[in-house]
Amino acid sequence: MISRLFILASCLFLASCGWFGAKPKEAATALDEKSSLQVLKEADKDEYEAPEDGRLTVAQVQMYMKVQQRALVLAQVAARRLEEQSEKAEAAEKEGSKTESAWEGMKALGKVGDVLTADLRAAQELGYNTAEYTWVKGEVLKAYGSSSFENASGSFQTQALHQLEQAKSQAKNAEEQKFFDEQIANAQKAIAEEQAAEAAKEKDPKVRALRHNMKLVGKHKAELDAILQKEK
Repeated sequence: MISRLFILASCLFLASCGWFGAKPKEAATALDEKSSLQVLKEADKDEYEAPEDGRLTVAQVQMYMKVQQRALVLAQVAARRLEEQSEKAEAAEKEGSKTESAWEGMKALGKVGDVLTADLRAAQELGYNTAEYTWVKGEVLKAYGSSSFENASGSFQTQALHQLEQAKSQAKNAEEQKFFDEQIANAQKAIAEEQAAEAAKEKDPKVRALRHNMKLVGKHKAELDAILQKEK
């Protein structure tokens, strides 16, 4: 028998992701057209050879956003169905019907599959190659995460240096000023060394590709922030 705790845990996870929401009829119809297993089988047939330079295009970033926006709608409906199905399984278990509870639990697992394959289903529905979409998704998220880390890292270093300079301005004597001068020099040296290391990395094709993708993704930061926030 499918564990009631597993089903409830799945519901709690999906709720935390913000996937319980409206239930558009067109999305419900789309989910009924084929099972998550069919989605996976169709996706398995797709092939895509990633570009040698590893660079995303504007069209690919736009494809990712369109798929994610549609996937969110499909996932909301699938998650609502999972919630309803898990409630049926729980009710059957409370009534002492182990067979019916197991059956309803199996149905609930199917709904979990619908949620987890929402983006592949959306890509298929929109006419995209799912193999290409999967590659694009990985590169977009890598670039998005790298941009966030780089911005945070850079601002932290600048802030730390600024704080040291402020502390020096409030030094009470020459000894304290000397101490802060040394700390500021060390901070400036560390920043210069990191900048030099980053400049050296720019010669690596993979790093240059990532830089290109980060710049491209950065142009759509507001849209991507909105999409990724909804998924949390």
